[in-house]
Parts: sequence; structure tokens; C-alpha cells
Amino acid sequence: MMTLDFTGKVAIITGANKGIGKCIAEMLAEAGANVVITGRHQEENDTVVAEINAKGKGKAVGIETDVTNEESVKNCVKKAQEAFGGKIDILVNNAGVTDKGLIEDKSLDEWNRVIGTDLTGTFLCTREVMPIMKQQHYGRIVIIASTVGKRMASLGGCAYTTAKAAQFGFARHIGVEGAMYNITCNAVAPGSTLTPLHKTHTPSETIAKKAAQNPMGRLGEPEDQAYATLFLLSDYAAYINCAELVVDGGGLWNYMDSPTYHRTLGKRQY
Repeated sequence: MMTLDFTGKVAIITGANKGIGKCIAEMLAEAGANVVITGRHQEENDTVVAEINAKGKGKAVGIETDVTNEESVKNCVKKAQEAFGGKIDILVNNAGVTDKGLIEDKSLDEWNRVIGTDLTGTFLCTREVMPIMKQQHYGRIVIIASTVGKRMASLGGCAYTTAKAAQFGFARHIGVEGAMYNITCNAVAPGSTLTPLHKTHTPSETIAKKAAQNPMGRLGEPEDQAYATLFLLSDYAAYINCAELVVDGGGLWNYMDSPTYHRTLGKRQY
């Protein structure tokens, strides 16, 4: 009987020093994987690495990485190979940033910041691991997208909407490219998730209102997204490829069907 056992697997998780990425890294390590914690701030990476290594299961290393920078991504993959024997079995493209405001107020720098992190970063990391995975004849890639990519960023901006929608197309394309090499690529689409950052910057009354609007009466937790991700990375999902797994308690469809959505589409206050 199969279990969620990742013993001996090597995983790179971008943006893994907080929130959903951290939770995924911790769960993978708990299941036996050796994990590479990446993020732009090494001290934050080191904190997560220490927590994981103290548990004595899968091992962790931290590599300071800017996913928008080609040389930084290449350096990350090279160091990951050096740390864990040359192979890369898993890539979780989780690093992301968002924007706010209407398009007429959007600077090119702000647009490039979001597209560079969320979309170009996904491209660069995937491009660097694909030859390794093809040589191994094995690989599992998951992109942490968003339900925003299926509707719009009601509390964000057009760059985030665009990047997240494009990630779905990218996942489908890479899944087809990699299929003959036993490489799958899928996307997880979280709804509103109570990450530490979300809790810090969202008023409690807004969180309560959004939770009440969800069919399940609550918002997501990082663990909800991590469990879905681990499933897609596991042997249980060996024949799942180019898929989009929405993890939001049904909130996407409830939101799209609501009269409030249709009345306020294009008229939202930012």
C-alpha cells in the first residue's frame, strides 16, 4: 500500500521561509524528503532549516535565492545538487508577490516586480531543473498559483491576476513537455489562506466576513495547501498531469455566482 513517503527525494521549494512554502517544506521533510529552503533573506531560510533539522527526519539546507535573477536561480540549483548528491526530484514554485491598485496607477516597475517573481521566476526555476529531471527520467513539479488566476484579484491588481492566470498555462505546457520523461507538472490554486502575512495585514473583521462567505465557513490554512501539494507530488498522483487543483472550500464558485460579484465587477475600490 502506498503512503506519502518521500524518503530519499530531493525537493526545492521557492519562497519556503514563510507561509505556504514553509508548511510544504516541513511536511515534505516530515515525510522523509531532503528539502532546499529558498528565499531572498538567508537569516529567515536558516531559521526554517534549523527547525526542520532539529526533527531528525529529512534534512534541509537554505540557499539565498532571488527567483527573478537568472544567475541566482542557476546558483541555487547547483548548490542543491552539491548538497544532496546531484539529483533534483521535486520543484515547488511557490515564491510570489502581489500588487494593488487600478491599471492607470500602475508603474512599469510594479508590473515587472510581480510578473518577474510570479511568472518569470517560475519559468527560470523550472527551466533549470528540467534537464536534471529528464536525465533521471523522473520529476514532480507543482506551481502554487491562485484562484485569482480563474477570476480576478478583487483585492489586488492586474499584474497579479495576469501572472496567476499564466501559471496555469505554463503548468499545462511543462506537463506535456515532461510527460515522456515521467515528469508531471500541476498547479495548486489556493483561495484566501491564513498565512502569517495575511493575518498581519488583513483586518480581523475582513477575515471574518470572507470566512462567512465561504461555503465551508472558514478560510484556508497553509496546511490545506500543503496537503494538496504533497498529494500531487506523491505516487498517488503519478497519472495526474497538467491539472489545476483548486483548494478553497468552494469559495471560487460561490464568489463567481454571487450577485455582489456581478454588480461590482470593474467597480471595486482598491
